[in-house]
Amino acid sequence: MRHDPRRYVLKAAGSEFFIREDGPEDAPIIFGLHSLFLNGSMFDGFVEAASAEFRIIRPDFRGQGQSAPANSGIVTMDDCAEDMSALIDVLGIRTCQLLAQSMGGDVAFRLALLRPDVVSSIVVLGSSACSEPEEQLAEFREWVAGVERQGFTGDVLDYTTRIMLGESCRADVSRKHVLDWMTVQLQSLDETLLPAMRGVVERPSIVSELPRIEVPVLIVSGLEDMPRPPEWSEEMHRELPNSKLLSLDKVGHSPILEVPGLVVPRLMEFYRTAA
Repeated sequence: MRHDPRRYVLKAAGSEFFIREDGPEDAPIIFGLHSLFLNGSMFDGFVEAASAEFRIIRPDFRGQGQSAPANSGIVTMDDCAEDMSALIDVLGIRTCQLLAQSMGGDVAFRLALLRPDVVSSIVVLGSSACSEPEEQLAEFREWVAGVERQGFTGDVLDYTTRIMLGESCRADVSRKHVLDWMTVQLQSLDETLLPAMRGVVERPSIVSELPRIEVPVLIVSGLEDMPRPPEWSEEMHRELPNSKLLSLDKVGHSPILEVPGLVVPRLMEFYRTAA
């Protein structure tokens, strides 16, 4: 059962951001940074488990979810980090732990570099700090072009679903509800997502900056993660001076959605220790 849910819109960085907030106002703060294609609601399962102990704040990124549309052709990862830094200031947050999935991890590392005064620990799931390799970049640029042509339908919808969920999850009848939920989320998207999508696909690497992030970091990596393969998580683990790596068999790009019963307790243990 959720503890004291609050939903509101905040103005910051020249835009408007939809915020989900749960938990006691005086509790340690977890700041959620969602995946591309999704929004702050993707962390609902975690909130159910954690909102009695933590104040969990989940903004939707610029041009995504219920936040205001982007006013440019691309929203970069640096743009998102600066947006989140501005929100942190508006909210009066002095310290917080980050919970980040996929593109949320790209933003989380940039935010930690931008605001070392605020970020006290980080969890990244299905994420990276590198840019797309040349071959995958070409494929993903065609994917963006496909969304521009036809939206999230047909083969583009199928491809995006394969990216977001591992093969084991998609094939598991007992987890059909996860596949159904993801399909509904993707089908609800339109061309307003394209600036954010371009920002993720065209992101530069910040691997060389990771040694500057000294706070505790938990890296959760699915061995079936197609867009962010395990080697990328191993690279982050090597470069981050205070990190732990949790590798999960038969799990894809979205561990917190695919195997919440396994992942959520590990996150709770990490946050309790790092708080």
